[in-house]
Amino acid sequence: MENRPKTYPWRRRRRKLLLALSAVVILAVGGLSVLNWRNARRYEQQIAAIRASGFPASVKELEEWHPKPPPEENGAEVYQKAFEARKGAGGEESYKKNLSEKMREESKQSRFSEALHKLVEQHLSENAEVLRLLHEAAKRPATRFPVDLSKGLNMDLSHLSKLRDSVRLLQLEAFIAAEDGDANRAVEAILAALAVRDSVRFEPLVISQLVGFALDGIISATVSRALGMGAYSEEQLLALCTALQKAEDPRSMTCGLAGERANVLMAFEHPEQMVGSDKWVQQMEQALPGAAGLLAGLINLTGYTNWDRQRYLSLMSEMIQVSQLPTYEALPAMSALERRIQAERGWLPNMTDIVLPALARVEESVARDQANLRAAYAAVAVERYRLVYNRAPERLDDLVPSFLETVPVDPFDGHPLRFRLEENGYLVYSVGIDLRDNNGEPPGQDQGPRGLGDLVLRVER
Repeated sequence: MENRPKTYPWRRRRRKLLLALSAVVILAVGGLSVLNWRNARRYEQQIAAIRASGFPASVKELEEWHPKPPPEENGAEVYQKAFEARKGAGGEESYKKNLSEKMREESKQSRFSEALHKLVEQHLSENAEVLRLLHEAAKRPATRFPVDLSKGLNMDLSHLSKLRDSVRLLQLEAFIAAEDGDANRAVEAILAALAVRDSVRFEPLVISQLVGFALDGIISATVSRALGMGAYSEEQLLALCTALQKAEDPRSMTCGLAGERANVLMAFEHPEQMVGSDKWVQQMEQALPGAAGLLAGLINLTGYTNWDRQRYLSLMSEMIQVSQLPTYEALPAMSALERRIQAERGWLPNMTDIVLPALARVEESVARDQANLRAAYAAVAVERYRLVYNRAPERLDDLVPSFLETVPVDPFDGHPLRFRLEENGYLVYSVGIDLRDNNGEPPGQDQGPRGLGDLVLRVER
């Protein structure tokens, strides 16, 4: 009789367990494969939709979307020379410190004291070569700074702070020229400042556009003060009005958002770029170097990264669509989107939650920028009216159609900008983020740009 091996119950149980585990693994791997395939198809569709809408979907496409102009037309080289010249200006730091202190002391005065006037003149003299180069760069028709977009979130953007310094210098030149009665020099300084701002108008980065908005704010403040200190011709005022109207470009933030999307897509492919961009990731990397990249790789195997990328693209596409609406319509839509992003935020860290919340308030910056520029060119139109009638208008409607085609719209509520005559001048203002007409009262100095109050441009005469 043949001897058969004895089968023990525990061996049968072990085989069943191994078979069950194998089935679970096969099903899990199969399920993940199907999920990743579906995610890949969905991602391809999203990328195709981006390209079909005329926007870049990769850093290479972003470079082509933001081309370099011919060297003879590129103002960036001249601006770089101006930056270098300012570094070498004698006594630069001491002047900046003294100027800052004096400017704070006299911030509410319509004109500089004699001491501050001399200090500013000395500062401008030290930077005469810088000013010459800034005015020369303003004559170039295009500008593209040597930003390496392939570095994604880690690219060098040091030129942005130098542009702010350049506009501040031109602001001082405009103030001194206006006080000295040199209206032509004052106007040329303001036009050169607008050219500095224009140098990053199509730089496809949100931070570049936000800096550009800050430059517009400085320029608007320059216009309001310079108008009250000088007497200008119709030709000079018309040049200012035209330049200020052209300075408002509703495409600029859409351009920034589209470029931001292409850069973040590269960060999804190279998650190590996020080290230093997020506190949680930075702490992990400090505790265990390389852990962030390893964790990203493991998470990617589960399909979570693909889901996160799809969510990012969906929300970002919605933001770009919203950014193309009239600003007073885009503001509530962007606020609703921000609330939705916060409500959907999960406990597991992901790229979307790191990046998007910082972007959802950009529309408020767009609105403030438009309010500043529209108030500035409305004020210039008021001065053109004054030249003809020897008095200020009673209301902005009086400027239509001879000096304005229409009264500029308040970007916050869609109504015309407000105007109020005062004993020593006038106000042009927007209701601001609280959507309430506070009769031209701005927020308190400690409240910041989102404080309750109006956005006011004041001209004192």
